Parts: sequence; structure tokens; C-alpha cells
Amino acid sequence: MARSSEERTGTEKKRKDGTGTAAKAAATAAAGLAAGAAAAAGLAAVSDLAGRGANQDPKAGVKSGDPAGGGDGREQADLEAAARGGAASADRPVEERKTDRLTVGIPRAMLYYRYHVLWETFFHELGVDTVVSAPTSRETFLTGAAHANDETCLSEKIFLGHVAELVGKCDFILTPRICNLGRRREYCVRFQAMPDLTRNSFPETELKLLTYSVDEIHGAREKDAFLGMGKELGFPRKAVKRAYDRARKADEDAWAKRVRAEEKKYSQEGIRILIAGHSYVYQDPYFGGMVTDELRKLDVIPVRADVTDRKKALDLSVQVSPTCKWEVSREILGSIAEHRKKVDGIILLSAFPCGPDAMVNELLVRKLQGIPVLNLVLDGQTGAAGIETRLESFIDIIRLQQGSL
Repeated sequence: MARSSEERTGTEKKRKDGTGTAAKAAATAAAGLAAGAAAAAGLAAVSDLAGRGANQDPKAGVKSGDPAGGGDGREQADLEAAARGGAASADRPVEERKTDRLTVGIPRAMLYYRYHVLWETFFHELGVDTVVSAPTSRETFLTGAAHANDETCLSEKIFLGHVAELVGKCDFILTPRICNLGRRREYCVRFQAMPDLTRNSFPETELKLLTYSVDEIHGAREKDAFLGMGKELGFPRKAVKRAYDRARKADEDAWAKRVRAEEKKYSQEGIRILIAGHSYVYQDPYFGGMVTDELRKLDVIPVRADVTDRKKALDLSVQVSPTCKWEVSREILGSIAEHRKKVDGIILLSAFPCGPDAMVNELLVRKLQGIPVLNLVLDGQTGAAGIETRLESFIDIIRLQQGSL
């Protein structure tokens, strides 16, 4: 709604005199944003937050003047104001302004297990709160299945269940679109269409999705995608760049630490089983969790094929398949090529009906000779008893071959 001349004059007078309250200024900003909604539809959710009023902890996020904030008080004021969905003010200290902060919901499924350090660090550096959905349960799966179509894979049904859990608990739900990281480094088509699949799975719900697109074949790099996402949220470019650089460094350090810990398992005494599967299958506590729990009950050491030196694995993957084009599948193939002689058996763990895994695992069953291999496909009907029986039989075969049974 357009403001009258008297309202505009009154507002300007209060700005000059410094007598306007924070709530009045926020209301004025909200009205201005509403007037330009048609030109800024992509930022409508951010605009909705401009008029909120609540206490903010001044210690949350990065404070101006500290080492993480770079010592630039004006820039930090803009940064924290953007996190609250309002405009920055150079006339008031950051600590005195009191409004809500943005909250981004992160579904605990699919790419969460690969990128959660990157995402959570990035938003933390910007002063944006994050909320992660609870670990997968039977209810999560059933809710997601109710929103999915018949051809949707198990992992995406779980993802949709986590999205449903976050509705109403945050300002945005993070749903990235990752197509590829270069040639022969592609992601499953479900990741390429994830924002569209998610939105179309909730036709009666007005989802506020926050997304970024990575397609390096066509020039859309990850860093540029994050800069664009930060700009959409209203943050200054310098602050977003700093947040991304720190998040990328934190992600790389965390991954290197995980790889070192996983490598130590290859030298442990006992039956070592290499589990070749996507992280969102292996680490899902409801489906993948029952596999690892049962292996530990059988006194077996499970080792993850996907936790490996990624660059080295990509180079080694051609030893198994010179034509495989999927990024994560190539990492797993390379890890198997490197570690197969250090383990006693391999479990190919996948979720029904995963297209890439159906092809890659069939290739592995034919290529892997001289080592026990179990092809284990999980679906919504999987019962613990059936999984236990197959795993027990598999481990008994290994022990029989070793002469310990």
C-alpha cells in the first residue's frame, strides 16, 4: 500500500531526530517492501520477516570488531541486519537492535550427510540460525511416502518426510540443486531436480524453499552459487564470501579428519567388511542403522567405502569402470579399488529403486572376484529379521572360508 505524503514526512522527521522506535522503523520498512513485492518476489519470505519484534542475543553470530567479524563495524551491522530481515542502521549499535533472526531448516536426509558441515558453518558465519529435522523414524518414512509418487526411491521418500517435519518451524527449507561438479562428475537426476520435486510433492503447502544451483559444466560453480544464495537473503557480498570461505575450510578439515579415522579401521584386528553405499543410506539411523548395528553384534568391523580421499578415489575409479559418470559412485568405485585387499568382504548397500546403484552394483558383482560380496537392497518393506538372517549367513560364509567356524 502506498504511503501518504504526511506519513513520509513524519517518517523522515523521526529518522533525523532519532526519536522513532525500532518497532516503528520496522513497520515502515515492511510497508515499503510490500509495495515492491512484485519486483522482489524471490525475496518475499525475507520481506515477511522485516516487521518482527523480539529480543536478540547480541552474542549470537559474529560480533562487530572481533577477529571473525573482520573489525568492520558498518559491514557487520549490515550483516546482522540482513540476518534479521531488516535494513541496517549506522545510527544504532548492533547490540541494541531487537528483532528475530532468520532460521533455515535443513532436512536430515540425502545430501545432508555430505554437506552438513558446509551448510551449517556457512549459515552460522552469517548469523543465521539453523534447525535440523530429527533423525529418521518410521513416521518420517510413512509421511514422506504419502507425499511421494510411486516411482520415488526410498531415500527421496525419507527426504520428503524430513521436509514435512520442518514445515512451520523455519523461514526457509534448504533444498539445493546440484547437477554436476564437472564432466563425468554428475549427480543423480533427483538431486538435479530436487527443488522442483520437493515443491510439487507439497501442492497444498506454500513451501519457502531456499536453494542454490551447482552446474559446473555450464559455468555455475559452488562458490558463485553460495554468493547468490547469500545475496538473495540480503547479505553483503563481502560477508557472504567470507562465510563461504570459512565454511569450505571447515568442511575440508572435517572430512580429512573423518578419512583418517576410517583409514585406521583397515588395520584393526577382526573381520573387516567394506560397506559400499551412499552416506544417506549408510548413516540413516532407521534403515542403514540396523545394518551396522547387526554387523557390530556379529563382532564385525564395518568400514565405509564412501569415506575416502575423494580425489584419489576418482582417479582410481577407472580401474573398475572407465565410463561411470556419477560422482559419488566413482568415489565408491575408487575406494573399493584401493581397499579391497584390506577387507574380508564387501556389502553393496543401496536403497530401492536407485537407478545409478542398480547399474553400478551389478557391475561390481561381476567385476569383484575372489572376495565375498553381498548385494543388500533396502526398501520400505524391509524387516529387521530378514536383514539379520542375510548378514548372519554372509558373515558365517566368511568365517567358514577363514577356518574359524
